[in-house]
Amino acid sequence: WYYLRYLNPHMTEAPFDTQNANSWMPVDQYIGGIEHAVMHLLYARFFHKALRDMGLHNTNEPFKRLLTQGMVLGPSYYSENTKKYLFENEVDLKGEKAFAKATGEELTVKIEKMSKSKNNGVDPEEIAKELGSDAARVFTLFAAPPEKELEWNSNGLAGAYRFINRIFLLVNDTNEFTDKTATAKDFYGINLENRSEEDKEIQKKLHQTVKKVTESMEDNFHFNTAIASVMELLNDMTTYKQTVIDGNKPSSESKKIWKEVLEKTILLVSPFAPHIADELWIEIGNTESTFIQDWPKYIEELTKEDKVNLVLQVNGKLRDTVAIKIGISKEECEKIAFESEKIKRFLENKEIVKVIVVPNKLVNIVIK
Repeated sequence: WYYLRYLNPHMTEAPFDTQNANSWMPVDQYIGGIEHAVMHLLYARFFHKALRDMGLHNTNEPFKRLLTQGMVLGPSYYSENTKKYLFENEVDLKGEKAFAKATGEELTVKIEKMSKSKNNGVDPEEIAKELGSDAARVFTLFAAPPEKELEWNSNGLAGAYRFINRIFLLVNDTNEFTDKTATAKDFYGINLENRSEEDKEIQKKLHQTVKKVTESMEDNFHFNTAIASVMELLNDMTTYKQTVIDGNKPSSESKKIWKEVLEKTILLVSPFAPHIADELWIEIGNTESTFIQDWPKYIEELTKEDKVNLVLQVNGKLRDTVAIKIGISKEECEKIAFESEKIKRFLENKEIVKVIVVPNKLVNIVIK
């Protein structure tokens, strides 16, 4: 019942204050190893219910949610001669085999839970010195869902470092393009009716990403999918930069939308890479830390796709796909099919028996 004692650690006349317990309990989130589920949590539930029955609080369960995190694994190198584990810097790796530098003995290599006893841990300070703590955080969170085991691979750190660099360079290269007067308070002053097609696409991707990241973090702590969503967004941001910003196609609306894109992207990254996020947040004109900002919001209407891929078939076989706007008529779908160069090749000198159209999905031309 230690979590109850935390409410009033210096109280002497009772284990804890009943009013405090009724107000604060149950604990919102418990994080611990799977072994806790059959030992510690069992005892906690027993004591919690017993204390409830004694009238000391009025809640039925001690914890709302449980996350059992996976272990971090790493290669271990064991010497049969000395009966000791060697550090990685004491080992020569040749293909899949490992040899002791000092003696040349071939070592037993296993992937095991990182521990001091097996000398297979990773010094986070060394990683921070070389690549920065943000890269270490991003790699650790991206490599696997929290409930799964994570097999440490230092090669993945380079990918995390590149991801952070991409964000840094993209913000630096395009910051001057933004409308400095646009703020989140009034939706950056964006008039949705004045957007170009490129504006609509990047804003849609942004709001879809905010939604995905929010759900991934809130629902199941899948930080890996959250980071993957931001990586996808960066690809679209790069395309927008090349076509609109570098292509000298800016409008006043584009500059407002890009301000929204940069601000919300930085905030999305801030839980994973807080140092670079704070630096970029100040660079684009803000004065306070990302830590005290509201989490970015998305507009559901802006997340919706307005295009789908229309499947074009001949005798039931896929011959082409064309992106179309949702809601076009059957006649328009049929026209698109017959105008496709790929479809035309299969229709030469053939008799059309019938045309089957499923709006927004497919057109199947039956021939003989």
